[in-house]
Amino acid sequence: MRRKVFFIYYVGIAIFFSALFITRVNADYKYDYYDFDEMVDLLKSLETESLQKNPIIFSLQTLGYTSLGNPIYAVKFSDNPEKEENDEPDVVIDGGIHSCEWLTVESCLNFTKYLFSTYYDESHPEHGEVVNLVENFEIWIIPMINPDGRTRDDANGGDPEQYWTSTEYHPTLDDLYSDARGWRCNLQEVDCPAMPGGKNIGVDPNRSFSNLFWEDSDCTSQDYNGGVPFSAVEAKVLKQFINNHMVSFVWHQHSPLAIIGPPSGRTAGLGSWISHEVIKLYSVEMPYQALAIYNPYESSSHVSNHLSDQRYDDLLAEEMSVCNGSRSTGQYQNWLWFEIDCELAPDNHSYRAIQGIIFEYPFSDENYGVPEDGKAGQYRRGDGSNGYHPSSGEVVEWLLDKSVEIYKYLIKQTRYPFSPRYYTDMTLRPEAPETDLAIVGAKISEVGEDLPGCFTYNSEGRDMLEGGKKRITWNIQNNGTDTRTIISTVKICNETEDPKCLRPVEETITREIVAPEKIETFRYDFEFQPGKDYSVELNTGENNTHRNDLKRFVFTAAASTNICPAGLLTGYNPKKMHLLRQFRDNFLSKTKTGRHYIQWYYDHSNELQSVLTNNPGIRLHASRILDMVLTTIAAVSSEKDLSRTSELSWVTALTRVKKYGKK
Repeated sequence: MRRKVFFIYYVGIAIFFSALFITRVNADYKYDYYDFDEMVDLLKSLETESLQKNPIIFSLQTLGYTSLGNPIYAVKFSDNPEKEENDEPDVVIDGGIHSCEWLTVESCLNFTKYLFSTYYDESHPEHGEVVNLVENFEIWIIPMINPDGRTRDDANGGDPEQYWTSTEYHPTLDDLYSDARGWRCNLQEVDCPAMPGGKNIGVDPNRSFSNLFWEDSDCTSQDYNGGVPFSAVEAKVLKQFINNHMVSFVWHQHSPLAIIGPPSGRTAGLGSWISHEVIKLYSVEMPYQALAIYNPYESSSHVSNHLSDQRYDDLLAEEMSVCNGSRSTGQYQNWLWFEIDCELAPDNHSYRAIQGIIFEYPFSDENYGVPEDGKAGQYRRGDGSNGYHPSSGEVVEWLLDKSVEIYKYLIKQTRYPFSPRYYTDMTLRPEAPETDLAIVGAKISEVGEDLPGCFTYNSEGRDMLEGGKKRITWNIQNNGTDTRTIISTVKICNETEDPKCLRPVEETITREIVAPEKIETFRYDFEFQPGKDYSVELNTGENNTHRNDLKRFVFTAAASTNICPAGLLTGYNPKKMHLLRQFRDNFLSKTKTGRHYIQWYYDHSNELQSVLTNNPGIRLHASRILDMVLTTIAAVSSEKDLSRTSELSWVTALTRVKKYGKK
């Protein structure tokens, strides 16, 4: 009897502790990511919901289209989304430039939902903080820069156990950039003599920028840069977006190397310090030490050099190319900061000097696994996921929650891109410069207030601006502690007629009694001659040691009309823009003709850019289609008319395109 009792007792204890063990082990769950279609549905649903809100703070915009016709979406949060408020700093948060890096997209979408819901929920404890951010900043989120690549890498609707593993396109033995770990690049077809048939698929958008471009890039590699700067259409789209807005700060996201760093380095003030503060934020209540991130860049101003040292020691003995590039150069974050010195580049000598941070989410090969092994990331041992596609719901949720804190801190710092603050109360750091001036945003637009810039690009990636009278706008911040006078200079060179810029047009503008930390807006109108090459240089009026005192645009003034979006659609109305998007998406999704003929169809908060086409047979008629679209929008007088008018519109446009396309 006693033995039976003891047996039952021990069995009961075993079951109890087994249940605890099972509960502990099985508390985790497999995370379900947004795929491309789900992301689009989410963003469109938020757009629809926003139209019913008061005030409207959400704007869904299409920056451009991929080689397969997929839209590259951006979300804008602002208390005046219909305007480009010049006196409010623009912060850009992006993800998904490499399609296998799913966490970056997920984090952007999570923050988008957070801002939207918290702003309209007055009972939320962080409501006041979010309202303050939306009212004082222009917040841009580009969640998926490379949607084509994501559709290839994502094999099963956001399932982290199922992703691209074939190496038929990029048969590299490099474990870091192996297709077996996920599809990284876009889906452009490229010439590649080394592959059967002389063709291959894929350009790495984050190697396609002009800074230190490498013309010897390998077309059989997953980090192939396309052969010439801005080969990747996604790189062109990003360039156009940056050129057309008063961008003060960019938070550029990757995974899974567990690193953070500024291309600008310690010398530019905020860059290195903000990285340290993010690391502090990230370290609070960290569930696993394996999630730690570090900053290996603070002693240098060149992120790519560090990546080369860490990952590509074999390149140290390699002869550098014409533009001093290597396998790890041509990156977006370096293009944002450094002056372009590359004779192959269509934007050679341009200089943005935009402060930014590159962030790699922490799932490197060394730390990815299961908690029982001192690692983090997997939902269960051997589930097939990897550092690019981590499956642990617990860990991913922690990362997403932590990212919200970091994003809010970064947005606040955007007001002081070169004068760092503490993350708690945003007071001035003792290390910050006391008398430094900094340019914190610039653009060239139509003459008017609060309009976006007018830049587009040609097939070679050359920046294009419609000829005629335009307005140059730039912001200068007094980072010092005393009131002062700012004497700023704009220098315009007609490089076609005066290639050495011996006879520039120069104008000096003075602003007196500029308060400490104040952002002062400068404007200058100029008539650009069609068909001429120009450079426009903006200077704070003093040279400083932080390389933030100058910006330079390099472009061609085009002879064609309707390049600049401003003026084509006036009297911004969110409901009309919603209708326009319905029209466009119906047109592209319901006909292959539309997907092939429309190169891109650019809509931007309060403007609409004209339709550009690849087919010469309908190029002359693009304006007729555009006129019809604008007439349709103008005819919409109430919300109940939206669906019927939209349906009639795309049918009419489809008929016209088919008709003209046969000629």
